[in-house]
Amino acid sequence: MPIQDQLLADLKAAMRSGEKARVEVIRTTRAALQAAQLEAAKQRYDEAARAIEAQYAHDAAARDAALAAISADAHTPLDEAAADAVIAKEIKRRRDASEIYRKAGREDLADAEDSEAAILQGYLPQQLSSEELRP
Repeated sequence: MPIQDQLLADLKAAMRSGEKARVEVIRTTRAALQAAQLEAAKQRYDEAARAIEAQYAHDAAARDAALAAISADAHTPLDEAAADAVIAKEIKRRRDASEIYRKAGREDLADAEDSEAAILQGYLPQQLSSEELRP
């Protein structure tokens, strides 16, 4: 099941069970995934536009027609690696915030950030331990 679908299912379950912290974490993660999806669509469009500009540099009418025909579907889902990278970035952001809160003496906020990171960690593939990596 794609990560976006899993997040949506978990969001519905968390809303039904009244887990406010989990709902907030899942919503912010879905927003981060959507932003990454839009950025990827923008990059695909820009790459296609550059190729068309180079191909039709001397024919303005053909260039304009080709540019109008570019399809940059913003609803194309991210691949698993890109989605995992976004989630890993969200986890890192929360761990960094936790560290800053601890330095400032705000253990309550640091613990909240740590619990959010733990929730997100469940959406990443299991990491191999150092023992499993050794031959």
